[in-house]
Amino acid sequence: MMRGGDVCFVLGGAAGATAGLARLYQRPTMLCTLLIVLVVVTLWRWHAPRDLAGLAVGAVFGNLTELLSSLAGLWIHRTPQILGVAPAYIFLCYPLLGLAFPRLVDALAGCQRAAAEGNGTTLAHACILGAVLVSLPCLGAGHATVQWLSVLLVLLSF
Repeated sequence: MMRGGDVCFVLGGAAGATAGLARLYQRPTMLCTLLIVLVVVTLWRWHAPRDLAGLAVGAVFGNLTELLSSLAGLWIHRTPQILGVAPAYIFLCYPLLGLAFPRLVDALAGCQRAAAEGNGTTLAHACILGAVLVSLPCLGAGHATVQWLSVLLVLLSF
């Protein structure tokens, strides 16, 4: 069972990150500093293997998807710093999201999720889904129908 302090910590951190993104996006250095502090504080509080896995998934899959989507022109950032297409702070958001989101779900549900047992999902399936996620921006950039059909086919295959 999640403690009340965990709920406040998760929701407070999410509110702080959201406010920072909304207010500081034109000051990327300050926003990067805020997000680094949030990542460090969150890691200090939660650093179990599942938390570190969430951080890694966000850092790898989230950031690759962001970069490829920006390079493919799916969206345009106002402060492009990395490869001329994306701001540096955006690459801190995904690791933080991967670290905090499972805990946020646990806090809102009022309990910690049990380990998956016998649901047929394996590490290989998860890696395939991750590869599809990362490749979607490159697959028919600007063709949403192709992307949605690809996602549907992959999800139906599991």
